[in-house]
Amino acid sequence: MLFRKCVAGVGIVACLSTMIVSTALADREVKFYNISVSGHRAEDTGEALKYHHGRDTYGKFRISLDSSSQQNGTKVSAVMHNSNHESRGSGTVSLGNTAAISNTGTKGYYYHLNLQYTNILVGSGVITGYWSPDEPH
Repeated sequence: MLFRKCVAGVGIVACLSTMIVSTALADREVKFYNISVSGHRAEDTGEALKYHHGRDTYGKFRISLDSSSQQNGTKVSAVMHNSNHESRGSGTVSLGNTAAISNTGTKGYYYHLNLQYTNILVGSGVITGYWSPDEPH
């Protein structure tokens, strides 16, 4: 009986320590996307939770434009919006690159990015990549 209690106790401690480690490692949310983008209309990447204030050390939003049906170097406008679709930061990133962009977002809220080619003559293309409302530690 004592052995069973010890085994059960060890199991509970192991489960709790696993949950704590998982939570401690979650210092930012990362969203992957594969969306069609054009120069005529901005496309939404999906929402992500912000863990740090925009003015904090890790508060810049991070975007990576990994691949596209367009040529690397084509410029994309990235605008971070809150749930009311109010702009909280924006910047321009070239395809094939990663950037950290300043913003005024508040931790604990959800944000999304709108992506659009800066040149309407580029046409449309599919972009894959990821974004996070926070910088990695």
